[in-house]
Amino acid sequence: MPARRLVRTCSGAGLLLLALVAGCGGEPEAVAPSGPVDPAPAERVLRSYLDDDRCDLLSDRLAKTISPSADDGRRLCGAGQLPVDALIRPGQYKVMTAEIIDGEGLFTIRLEDGGERDYTLTPGGEAGFQIDEVKSRTETELGEPLRLQAREAPGAPAVDARITVQTIERVPTSKLSEDEYVTSLDKYYKARVRVRSRSDDAISVGSLDFYLAQENGVKVADPRVPFSNIGGLLPTVVPPNQTVSGYLFFAVPNVKIATPTQVVYSLGTGNIGAKLVWKKPEKDAD
Repeated sequence: MPARRLVRTCSGAGLLLLALVAGCGGEPEAVAPSGPVDPAPAERVLRSYLDDDRCDLLSDRLAKTISPSADDGRRLCGAGQLPVDALIRPGQYKVMTAEIIDGEGLFTIRLEDGGERDYTLTPGGEAGFQIDEVKSRTETELGEPLRLQAREAPGAPAVDARITVQTIERVPTSKLSEDEYVTSLDKYYKARVRVRSRSDDAISVGSLDFYLAQENGVKVADPRVPFSNIGGLLPTVVPPNQTVSGYLFFAVPNVKIATPTQVVYSLGTGNIGAKLVWKKPEKDAD
């Protein structure tokens, strides 16, 4: 039961001591309990959602980002449509932070294969809390992996993979003669990429979904089509639970104005999409 503060109206200095001890009229005013609130109940709901694909734990607001009807949104989620972050399997993540602020549960989890997600849980539902918001933080340095879980469109096959952009480098002029497709193009970049499937089905990791960006995230180059024949190209189809690696090639229109420092992979949009970013370390970004 919450503590209560007594609000009294008294007159006369002689009654001060009595007022402090027993009060002198007025209604008691409720005071919210202070101090930290145990996040364990909300964390149990979050783990149930992640481990058991409990789409019934979605709030109406989040479910309506999947379908105009909250019930339909939960049904689509339960059918494996959305949201794709429900594909996380037990043991593939770690809860990094957990707290209750103003009644909401705020959690950060780190995926085993790279990247972090922030979850907001609001009070409600039979379990006491509901999943109300999901935000992905999927940026890292070159050489580090990131987990991709997304769909190109509602109903499209889910892509579940571990992607690592290992290097990004400018191809020197001396190598251009090895490229049968080079004509007036006098410079381009290549990235070495490794993809590990985390799916039981073959997945497609389209080369055209990668691009180069400046430090501020502005796109400066799309992949070249047709691709260069310098080095092995990255396969676009990855067999179930297999790993492939190869190169992607990007033309850069004006390297003096637009120096690429990021490799970006973008698939789909909104609640079903994902954007992964690999950045050069600051010491190598110039």
